[in-house]
Amino acid sequence: SLSDIQVYLSGRDVRPSGSDVLVKAAVPFDVKLSITIHNRNKNYSVPVNTIREEVYKYVSNLGFSSILYESNIIAITQNVLTDDQSIHSVDLRGRLLYPNGRVRFINGNSSLVVPDDPTNMVTDKTTVYFLDKADIEITVQSV
Repeated sequence: SLSDIQVYLSGRDVRPSGSDVLVKAAVPFDVKLSITIHNRNKNYSVPVNTIREEVYKYVSNLGFSSILYESNIIAITQNVLTDDQSIHSVDLRGRLLYPNGRVRFINGNSSLVVPDDPTNMVTDKTTVYFLDKADIEITVQSV
């Protein structure tokens, strides 16, 4: 846990003498997203696992970032689809867990944006988007 790391790094055997060590973690912004794909080619299945993996890698590699853009999710997904398949919709939802324990739910029409709330230690320099593969819902509809 974070407190165990703090205790260890503050120990006399580890910490340089005359210094103080403060351990902090990134503020988590948990993401859930839904993608609906229209498939006009019944002979070709949509590579759902590939899309899930590519979207997961994109979000996981953002690091400290202020905005998660829907357009980037669309581009990554469309890059895997055939001409007979289209993205019908993308839904972005986020849960921001403040360091004081407060939870804030944020939904985005075209992006998820980290609020600029430095008094509560929430900024684009302290917050990281987290996405679990299980939180990527992909629905394929034959049209």
